[in-house]
Amino acid sequence: MALFLLSAYGCSTSSPCWQGERIAAAPPFGSARVFLSPLNQYSGYELEFVHSGEGLKLYMNVFGLEIPADPLDESNSRVFISFKDHSYTFSAQRFIGGQRLLIPLHVQNEIIETLQQGQSVYIQVGRYEANIYPNEFLQTFRRMIGQP
Repeated sequence: MALFLLSAYGCSTSSPCWQGERIAAAPPFGSARVFLSPLNQYSGYELEFVHSGEGLKLYMNVFGLEIPADPLDESNSRVFISFKDHSYTFSAQRFIGGQRLLIPLHVQNEIIETLQQGQSVYIQVGRYEANIYPNEFLQTFRRMIGQP
């Protein structure tokens, strides 16, 4: 029988910062996540790194209106991302309901690297846009993946 334990870690201020949760269970069912919660849970977005037996994945979840589908492929959405020295548009897998995207691995890795360097990232999809700041990211992310 799997042991279920939920533990939370991260900040507890009213400003958005990275937080973490761990669900301990018998392998391979345990997982952990690091997330940036929305300021407004009725019309905001959430970035969520999930680390499980399937590896590390980055999702963007929205609360409110659905993310518009790409006119050429309704299973995807177009996302604009900007870093300190470059920006581009990419396609992200859109889940049924239109409120969750799976960010491609190469973009996920670039976001992680940028945040670990203490730099912010700008992301925009449909009507949702935000500057993603590295506040509490590095220590929370390391806890999630089991690094000191």
